Amino acid sequence: MKEKQTKSKGYLILHTVLCVLGALILFGCMSMTFLLRHYTKSTALTDSLRAARLSDADVPLSSKTLSEYIRTNFVDDENVLPEDVAQAVDSLKLPEFFADKLEQHFDLLRGKSDTPVQIESSEITALLDNAADQLRESCMLIISDSDKQTIESETKPVLGFINGLSRFFGSSKAGRALQRLGVSFWGYILESILLLALLWRWIIVRRNAGRDAEGAIRGLGFVKLIPSVILLLLTAIGGIGAVLRDDTVVGLSAVTKIIRIPLWYIAVTGAAFALFLIELAAFLRHRRENPKPARAAAKPKKAAAPAAPAVPKVSCVSCGKELDAGMKFCKYCGAKQGPDMKPCISCGAEIEAKTKFCKFCGAKQETPAAPEIRADEIAEAVTETIQSDAAETDTPAAEQDK
Repeated sequence: MKEKQTKSKGYLILHTVLCVLGALILFGCMSMTFLLRHYTKSTALTDSLRAARLSDADVPLSSKTLSEYIRTNFVDDENVLPEDVAQAVDSLKLPEFFADKLEQHFDLLRGKSDTPVQIESSEITALLDNAADQLRESCMLIISDSDKQTIESETKPVLGFINGLSRFFGSSKAGRALQRLGVSFWGYILESILLLALLWRWIIVRRNAGRDAEGAIRGLGFVKLIPSVILLLLTAIGGIGAVLRDDTVVGLSAVTKIIRIPLWYIAVTGAAFALFLIELAAFLRHRRENPKPARAAAKPKKAAAPAAPAVPKVSCVSCGKELDAGMKFCKYCGAKQGPDMKPCISCGAEIEAKTKFCKFCGAKQETPAAPEIRADEIAEAVTETIQSDAAETDTPAAEQDK
């Protein structure tokens, strides 16, 4: 069979780049799914946005708040105080306006509404018209028609792009279903399946190029680790800035705090998952390079030797303890085992029962004769017994006669 040809290095680089881009997109989709699910579960984000004060918001790339920035660059009258500018800026009610639009979009994602959200430049100029009197009285600022036209012309391209996306995904059933899938639990499952398929494809690419499969797992771990660490650092920096902020300054601190809560979870869990993938790749590579030795075949067990026949037991003729049959001497008392033994009637040594003379002292061994019992003694004993029985019988009768 013809061997499969190994792919070139260019093939490996091209497909690796595609896998990296796909992994970044999938991780971004999973993060966005978690964010939207967190924000749509409650009204905390919109409530904090309505309670925010735009005048206290920090201007990017500047150490000034919005009210200070407006007073410095757009107000020439020295009699206008920063408090007047702040009051005029807050009268625009821009946070409430965006909170309403955001709530409408959340209702679309929750399935409570089918109307796509649209933000028109005319709505922004209408807010300026409502606050025109306050701006003129507090800041001596007059919003002319040319200013309104300038605002509309500058915001129209950006708002047009946003409105186009909203209409594209919100005006059809398929688009709304796709948006709602992105904030559902099934969205997690679909993204996880796509991530596993991407990892499998990455492994195949490396194998076709003659590389190990563990490199794909390690590469996926680094693709997840780098953005997670960056997000963690940015979230930590923002959190430190919120801690150091003066408590009397409301601004957008409540809004940014609500926004940062799910970002902490995404950054920490993403970094932990990435480290797990890297460690898993190292473990698999080490196991592949250092395989365990095969276990030796089990040796056949030897056949058990036949059991020896049981040795009959006898009791010691002297101490009575159990001994093996055939032993000549007792291992407990030392007595010789053999024919029936008896002690010598003279010296007490153990000798055979049939021996007539002791081999130690020479004494004759005879059985002592039984004591003789005389007939007259027996008759006398019987007579005494009869008389005693008669006396015991007569005594109660005599006592009764008395």
